[in-house]
Amino acid sequence: MTAVVRKSFCAILLSAASVWCTQSAHADFTILDLNASGTIPPAQSVRTGGSTTITGSDIVMSIDTLAGVSTNLNGFLNFTLTSVGSATVSAGLISEEFVGSFTVTSLAGGGGFNYLSGTGLDGILSGATSGGAAHTQTFAFNASGNPTFTSSNPALGAIFALNSPPATNFGNLKLTVGSLPAGGFVHNGTYDSFTAITTQGSFVSEVSTNQNIVPEPSSFALLGFGGLGLAMRVLRRKQTAAV
Repeated sequence: MTAVVRKSFCAILLSAASVWCTQSAHADFTILDLNASGTIPPAQSVRTGGSTTITGSDIVMSIDTLAGVSTNLNGFLNFTLTSVGSATVSAGLISEEFVGSFTVTSLAGGGGFNYLSGTGLDGILSGATSGGAAHTQTFAFNASGNPTFTSSNPALGAIFALNSPPATNFGNLKLTVGSLPAGGFVHNGTYDSFTAITTQGSFVSEVSTNQNIVPEPSSFALLGFGGLGLAMRVLRRKQTAAV
């Protein structure tokens, strides 16, 4: 192979490698999906002055999805959410910022296998200000609090290690109201005390493959066309030399 051909070959390979390595993909990946299972202990929303704390202890939930795979497991959900802002009411909807953490483990009290735990949750608890004892209040969180997830699941552990911190973590906990505050949800600028059951939870991570060198079809095509061009060029040179 002549020096010219070698240089052309190297240039094509470098170009292909550049395209290959800079390709990225982002996908919303369900890391955990929970649903109510059996008799559910109530979550407690307790107002103290102008602040409200919502806790759920050893709530048995069915784990329907773990690391993107359908499962048939039960786990214990524990969570704590504390208000950090003022409640607002608009068009019959109440909303207030809460921060907190949660664990989903195989044993009560946060013990056993850690299916998923998260800290630094920052989001909005919101729902209708009225609607009876069966309407839903939803705590929806996103990346604003830079939440951190941990898990004993190898697949999730690998994802968190490669995307640390993940580009985005978001999800929600849904609370079905069991008892309404006598004077309405808002008191002293915050959610008033109420009880609820935790009916569903979903936790999603936007997984980035920037750190995973994953070839895409366009990269293979580029390499293939480059190789074909080089082969034709070498063949023409041999034919010319033979004549």
